[in-house]
Amino acid sequence: MNDLVFIKRGQAVCDSLQVAEKFGKLHKNVVRSIVNLLENKAIINELKNELVGNGLKNEPVKMFKESQYKDAKGEYRKMYLMNRDGFTLLAMGFTGQEALIWKLKYISAFNAMEQTLLQQQSPLWKDTRSYQKAIRNQETDVIKLFVQYAESQGSTHADQYYPRFSLLANTAAGIEDRNLATVQQLHLLSQIETIISACIADGMQRNEPYKAIFTACKARIGQFQGFLGSEHMFGSLKQ
Repeated sequence: MNDLVFIKRGQAVCDSLQVAEKFGKLHKNVVRSIVNLLENKAIINELKNELVGNGLKNEPVKMFKESQYKDAKGEYRKMYLMNRDGFTLLAMGFTGQEALIWKLKYISAFNAMEQTLLQQQSPLWKDTRSYQKAIRNQETDVIKLFVQYAESQGSTHADQYYPRFSLLANTAAGIEDRNLATVQQLHLLSQIETIISACIADGMQRNEPYKAIFTACKARIGQFQGFLGSEHMFGSLKQ
């Protein structure tokens, strides 16, 4: 569900291309509907009156923003980004049971993303993210040594271990975008990356094959996840 809504310049938005896909519409028709909304003087005047009433006289209306995407032929086509208000206004014209289901999914996605944005404004999130970045920098230094170590053992694609270790950590922490992670996920990610750094360093010290070291890291993360699962289970029993 998180792929329905994303953050663009500090705002939760979705795009017309995916809205068209999810609601079973032709994209050109969705774009036409948005253009009609933007050209509707009654809507524009009502929005301006509302902004003035809220003391935002000079604030621009940004429910829809024109953007581009690359089609299958590699050509750029017009699409629109829209915030919650823009989506709500557009989706009013979508009817039917399936449309209702997708409206609810988008509303839930907007709620989740806006909650994430709100959390990111807290000092706790900022401090946690800063700490996690420091841990990541330490891990990157270790991975750099590991890449050189792998190359010395004959690896011709050792630099691919940077994204591979990142994917390993992100997957284990349940994260797709670190900037959208919760405080709890960032704490977990820091622990996982610390484990990876220690595992790599230990393997190199033992002169183990580089592939075996990566495998050992995956196994150790799996053990850590199992420990967390057991800890959660026992914690529930104690309640």
